[in-house]
Amino acid sequence: MNKAKKLHQTQIERPDKAFVGVMLGILLLLGGIGFAVFDYGIYRDYGYAVNRAESIRRNPGIVTDSQVNPDKFIAWSEEDAAHYRQQMIWVSAVTLLFLSGGAFLLTRAVKNYRRLKNLEYEEIDWRSLEKPTHRVEVLYGRTHTVAAIIFYIFFGGLTLLAVLTSVKPDGIRLPGIVIGVFNFTLIGVMYYVLNNGEKRSIKSFDASCIARGDGKHFLWSDFRGVITRIGTFRSGGKITWRTELVFASGGIVWVIPQRIKNYAEVYGFVETLPQAVLKDAA
Repeated sequence: MNKAKKLHQTQIERPDKAFVGVMLGILLLLGGIGFAVFDYGIYRDYGYAVNRAESIRRNPGIVTDSQVNPDKFIAWSEEDAAHYRQQMIWVSAVTLLFLSGGAFLLTRAVKNYRRLKNLEYEEIDWRSLEKPTHRVEVLYGRTHTVAAIIFYIFFGGLTLLAVLTSVKPDGIRLPGIVIGVFNFTLIGVMYYVLNNGEKRSIKSFDASCIARGDGKHFLWSDFRGVITRIGTFRSGGKITWRTELVFASGGIVWVIPQRIKNYAEVYGFVETLPQAVLKDAA
Protein backbone atom coordinates (compact mmCIF):
# COMPACT_ATOMS: atom_id res chain seq x y z
CA MET A 1 0.00 0.00 0.00
CA ASN A 2 1.57 3.31 -1.04
CA LYS A 3 1.59 6.42 1.10
CA ALA A 4 -1.01 8.29 -0.98
CA LYS A 5 -3.48 5.42 -0.69
CA LYS A 6 -2.93 5.12 3.06
CA LEU A 7 -3.46 8.84 3.49
CA HIS A 8 -6.68 8.69 1.49
CA GLN A 9 -7.89 5.81 3.64
CA THR A 10 -7.51 7.83 6.84
CA GLN A 11 -9.64 10.60 5.34
CA ILE A 12 -12.63 8.53 4.24
CA GLU A 13 -12.91 6.27 7.30
CA ARG A 14 -15.75 7.64 9.42
CA PRO A 15 -16.34 6.12 12.86
CA ASP A 16 -19.67 7.98 12.87
CA LYS A 17 -20.99 5.21 10.64
CA ALA A 18 -20.44 2.80 13.52
CA PHE A 19 -22.50 5.12 15.71
CA VAL A 20 -25.30 5.14 13.14
CA GLY A 21 -25.25 1.35 13.23
CA VAL A 22 -25.48 1.42 17.02
CA MET A 23 -28.44 3.80 16.90
CA LEU A 24 -30.29 1.72 14.33
CA GLY A 25 -29.47 -1.46 16.27
CA ILE A 26 -30.86 0.00 19.49
CA LEU A 27 -34.00 1.23 17.72
CA LEU A 28 -34.58 -2.19 16.17
CA LEU A 29 -34.05 -3.97 19.50
CA LEU A 30 -36.46 -1.63 21.26
CA GLY A 31 -38.96 -2.10 18.45
CA GLY A 32 -38.53 -5.87 18.74
CA ILE A 33 -39.18 -5.70 22.49
CA GLY A 34 -42.29 -3.63 21.85
CA PHE A 35 -43.59 -6.15 19.31
CA ALA A 36 -42.79 -8.95 21.76
CA VAL A 37 -44.94 -7.28 24.41
CA PHE A 38 -47.73 -6.85 21.86
CA ASP A 39 -47.33 -10.50 20.83
CA TYR A 40 -47.68 -11.60 24.44
CA GLY A 41 -50.99 -9.73 24.69
CA ILE A 42 -52.24 -11.51 21.56
CA TYR A 43 -51.11 -14.83 23.05
CA ARG A 44 -53.18 -14.18 26.17
CA ASP A 45 -56.25 -13.45 24.05
CA TYR A 46 -55.57 -16.58 22.03
CA GLY A 47 -55.33 -18.69 25.20
CA TYR A 48 -58.55 -17.19 26.52
CA ALA A 49 -60.42 -18.03 23.27
CA VAL A 50 -59.10 -21.61 23.24
CA ASN A 51 -59.97 -22.16 26.91
CA ARG A 52 -63.44 -20.72 26.38
CA ALA A 53 -64.13 -23.12 23.51
CA GLU A 54 -62.88 -26.08 25.56
CA SER A 55 -64.92 -25.06 28.60
CA ILE A 56 -68.15 -24.85 26.59
CA ARG A 57 -67.37 -28.15 24.88
CA ARG A 58 -66.92 -29.87 28.26
CA ASN A 59 -69.85 -28.13 29.91
CA PRO A 60 -72.43 -26.69 27.48
CA GLY A 61 -74.54 -25.61 30.43
CA ILE A 62 -72.31 -22.60 31.14
CA VAL A 63 -73.86 -20.83 28.12
CA THR A 64 -76.55 -18.68 29.72
CA ASP A 65 -78.03 -17.32 26.47
CA SER A 66 -80.84 -19.76 25.71
CA GLN A 67 -81.34 -18.33 22.21
CA VAL A 68 -77.86 -19.30 21.04
CA ASN A 69 -76.73 -22.84 20.57
CA PRO A 70 -73.54 -23.72 22.52
CA ASP A 71 -72.03 -24.99 19.28
CA LYS A 72 -72.20 -21.44 17.91
CA PHE A 73 -70.30 -20.15 20.94
CA ILE A 74 -67.69 -22.83 20.32
CA ALA A 75 -67.45 -21.85 16.64
CA TRP A 76 -67.12 -18.17 17.52
CA SER A 77 -64.38 -18.94 20.05
CA GLU A 78 -62.52 -21.10 17.54
CA GLU A 79 -62.76 -18.31 14.95
CA ASP A 80 -61.33 -15.87 17.47
CA ALA A 81 -58.54 -18.33 18.31
CA ALA A 82 -57.70 -18.77 14.61
CA HIS A 83 -57.63 -14.99 14.16
CA TYR A 84 -55.31 -14.51 17.14
CA ARG A 85 -53.09 -17.37 15.99
CA GLN A 86 -52.63 -15.72 12.60
CA GLN A 87 -51.81 -12.42 14.29
CA MET A 88 -49.24 -14.15 16.50
CA ILE A 89 -47.50 -15.63 13.47
CA TRP A 90 -47.10 -12.26 11.78
CA VAL A 91 -46.16 -10.35 14.93
CA SER A 92 -43.69 -13.06 15.95
CA ALA A 93 -42.07 -12.87 12.51
CA VAL A 94 -41.74 -9.08 12.78
CA THR A 95 -40.38 -9.42 16.34
CA LEU A 96 -37.76 -11.92 15.19
CA LEU A 97 -36.84 -9.69 12.25
CA PHE A 98 -36.39 -6.62 14.45
CA LEU A 99 -34.41 -8.45 17.15
CA SER A 100 -32.11 -10.24 14.70
CA GLY A 101 -31.58 -7.05 12.68
CA GLY A 102 -30.77 -5.06 15.81
CA ALA A 103 -28.35 -7.73 17.07
CA PHE A 104 -26.64 -7.86 13.66
CA LEU A 105 -26.19 -4.09 13.45
CA LEU A 106 -24.88 -3.82 17.01
CA THR A 107 -22.43 -6.67 16.48
CA ARG A 108 -21.14 -5.17 13.24
CA ALA A 109 -20.87 -1.71 14.81
CA VAL A 110 -18.87 -3.08 17.75
CA LYS A 111 -16.49 -4.92 15.42
CA ASN A 112 -16.04 -1.80 13.30
CA TYR A 113 -15.42 0.32 16.41
CA ARG A 114 -12.78 -2.09 17.68
CA ARG A 115 -11.11 -2.18 14.27
CA LEU A 116 -10.91 1.60 14.08
CA LYS A 117 -9.76 1.87 17.69
CA ASN A 118 -6.87 -0.53 17.06
CA LEU A 119 -5.57 1.27 13.98
CA GLU A 120 -1.93 2.33 14.26
CA TYR A 121 -0.38 5.36 12.59
CA GLU A 122 3.15 6.10 11.52
CA GLU A 123 5.29 8.34 13.70
CA ILE A 124 6.04 11.88 12.59
CA ASP A 125 8.83 14.34 13.33
CA TRP A 126 6.96 16.23 16.03
CA ARG A 127 9.95 18.55 16.62
CA SER A 128 9.37 20.13 13.22
CA LEU A 129 5.78 21.12 14.04
CA GLU A 130 5.01 24.83 14.17
CA LYS A 131 3.71 24.91 17.73
CA PRO A 132 1.70 27.86 19.05
CA THR A 133 3.68 30.60 20.73
CA HIS A 134 1.01 31.10 23.41
CA ARG A 135 -1.78 29.17 25.08
CA VAL A 136 -4.98 29.13 23.03
CA GLU A 137 -8.33 28.55 24.74
CA VAL A 138 -10.98 27.06 22.46
CA LEU A 139 -14.27 28.92 22.80
CA TYR A 140 -17.57 27.13 22.15
CA GLY A 141 -20.97 28.52 21.29
CA ARG A 142 -23.98 27.64 23.43
CA THR A 143 -26.42 27.00 20.58
CA HIS A 144 -26.12 23.21 20.71
CA THR A 145 -26.34 23.14 24.50
CA VAL A 146 -29.46 25.33 24.61
CA ALA A 147 -31.10 23.27 21.85
CA ALA A 148 -30.32 20.05 23.74
CA ILE A 149 -31.80 21.41 26.99
CA ILE A 150 -34.98 22.48 25.19
CA PHE A 151 -35.20 19.01 23.63
CA TYR A 152 -34.73 17.28 26.99
CA ILE A 153 -37.40 19.38 28.70
CA PHE A 154 -39.99 19.28 25.93
CA PHE A 155 -39.55 15.72 24.68
CA GLY A 156 -38.88 14.33 28.16
CA GLY A 157 -41.96 16.06 29.57
CA LEU A 158 -44.22 14.67 26.84
CA THR A 159 -42.76 11.20 27.33
CA LEU A 160 -43.28 11.34 31.09
CA LEU A 161 -46.86 12.50 30.55
CA ALA A 162 -47.48 9.58 28.17
CA VAL A 163 -46.15 7.12 30.76
CA LEU A 164 -48.21 8.61 33.60
CA THR A 165 -51.41 8.55 31.55
CA SER A 166 -50.76 4.87 30.78
CA VAL A 167 -50.97 3.98 34.48
CA LYS A 168 -54.67 3.63 35.28
CA PRO A 169 -56.46 2.40 38.42
CA ASP A 170 -57.75 -0.58 36.43
CA GLY A 171 -54.32 -1.53 35.09
CA ILE A 172 -51.31 -0.48 33.03
CA ARG A 173 -51.50 0.28 29.32
CA LEU A 174 -48.46 -1.55 27.93
CA PRO A 175 -48.22 0.36 24.60
CA GLY A 176 -47.79 3.64 26.45
CA ILE A 177 -45.13 2.17 28.73
CA VAL A 178 -43.23 0.71 25.76
CA ILE A 179 -43.33 4.05 23.94
CA GLY A 180 -42.14 5.79 27.11
CA VAL A 181 -39.20 3.41 27.55
CA PHE A 182 -38.35 3.80 23.87
CA ASN A 183 -38.36 7.62 24.08
CA PHE A 184 -36.39 7.73 27.34
CA THR A 185 -33.79 5.46 25.75
CA LEU A 186 -33.44 7.85 22.82
CA ILE A 187 -33.02 10.76 25.24
CA GLY A 188 -30.34 8.80 27.10
CA VAL A 189 -28.50 8.00 23.88
CA MET A 190 -28.62 11.63 22.79
CA TYR A 191 -27.29 12.77 26.17
CA TYR A 192 -24.44 10.25 25.95
CA VAL A 193 -23.51 11.39 22.44
CA LEU A 194 -23.43 15.09 23.39
CA ASN A 195 -21.60 14.46 26.65
CA ASN A 196 -19.07 12.20 24.94
CA GLY A 197 -18.49 14.86 22.29
CA GLU A 198 -17.81 17.49 24.95
CA LYS A 199 -15.34 15.22 26.76
CA ARG A 200 -13.41 14.36 23.59
CA SER A 201 -13.37 17.91 22.20
CA ILE A 202 -10.31 20.11 22.38
CA LYS A 203 -10.23 22.56 25.29
CA SER A 204 -6.90 24.34 24.85
CA PHE A 205 -3.44 23.89 23.36
CA ASP A 206 0.02 25.38 23.73
CA ALA A 207 3.63 24.59 22.83
CA SER A 208 3.76 21.55 25.14
CA CYS A 209 0.43 19.71 24.88
CA ILE A 210 -3.25 19.68 24.01
CA ALA A 211 -5.93 19.61 26.73
CA ARG A 212 -9.22 17.77 26.17
CA GLY A 213 -12.65 18.43 27.65
CA ASP A 214 -12.38 15.54 30.11
CA GLY A 215 -9.18 16.99 31.60
CA LYS A 216 -6.71 14.69 29.82
CA HIS A 217 -3.53 16.16 28.33
CA PHE A 218 -1.71 14.85 25.24
CA LEU A 219 1.95 15.66 24.56
CA TRP A 220 3.11 16.73 21.13
CA SER A 221 5.77 14.02 21.31
CA ASP A 222 2.93 11.46 21.03
CA PHE A 223 1.23 13.24 18.13
CA ARG A 224 0.61 11.07 15.05
CA GLY A 225 -1.26 13.44 12.75
CA VAL A 226 -4.66 14.75 11.71
CA ILE A 227 -7.65 12.84 10.33
CA THR A 228 -10.36 14.83 8.58
CA ARG A 229 -13.81 13.27 8.85
CA ILE A 230 -15.96 14.26 5.88
CA GLY A 231 -19.76 14.41 5.87
CA THR A 232 -21.56 14.09 2.52
CA PHE A 233 -24.97 15.56 1.71
CA ARG A 234 -27.48 13.85 -0.57
CA SER A 235 -26.92 16.63 -3.07
CA GLY A 236 -23.27 15.59 -3.29
CA GLY A 237 -21.86 18.47 -1.27
CA LYS A 238 -19.29 17.79 1.42
CA ILE A 239 -18.53 19.34 4.78
CA THR A 240 -15.90 18.78 7.44
CA TRP A 241 -17.73 16.68 10.02
CA ARG A 242 -14.88 17.06 12.48
CA THR A 243 -11.10 16.98 12.62
CA GLU A 244 -9.35 14.43 14.83
CA LEU A 245 -5.89 14.91 16.30
CA VAL A 246 -4.47 11.41 16.73
CA PHE A 247 -1.95 10.50 19.43
CA ALA A 248 -0.12 7.34 20.42
CA SER A 249 -1.94 4.62 22.40
CA GLY A 250 -5.31 5.46 20.85
CA GLY A 251 -5.57 9.03 22.13
CA ILE A 252 -7.89 11.20 20.02
CA VAL A 253 -8.90 14.84 20.39
CA TRP A 254 -11.87 16.15 18.44
CA VAL A 255 -12.06 19.56 16.78
CA ILE A 256 -15.66 20.26 15.72
CA PRO A 257 -15.77 23.35 13.48
CA GLN A 258 -19.52 23.96 13.77
CA ARG A 259 -19.26 24.56 17.52
CA ILE A 260 -16.11 26.67 17.77
CA LYS A 261 -16.45 30.45 18.13
CA ASN A 262 -12.79 31.35 17.56
CA TYR A 263 -12.70 29.18 14.43
CA ALA A 264 -10.06 31.19 12.54
CA GLU A 265 -7.57 31.05 15.40
CA VAL A 266 -8.03 27.33 16.12
CA TYR A 267 -8.18 26.05 12.55
CA GLY A 268 -5.45 28.42 11.46
CA PHE A 269 -3.18 26.22 13.57
CA VAL A 270 -4.87 22.84 13.01
CA GLU A 271 -4.61 23.16 9.23
CA THR A 272 -0.83 23.44 9.49
CA LEU A 273 -0.58 19.98 11.08
CA PRO A 274 0.32 16.95 8.93
CA GLN A 275 -2.20 14.24 8.05
CA ALA A 276 -2.06 10.91 9.89
CA VAL A 277 -0.84 7.95 7.83
CA LEU A 278 -1.79 4.37 8.59
CA LYS A 279 0.96 1.86 9.18
CA ASP A 280 1.35 -0.96 6.70
CA ALA A 281 -0.72 -4.03 7.59
CA ALA A 282 1.38 -6.87 8.99
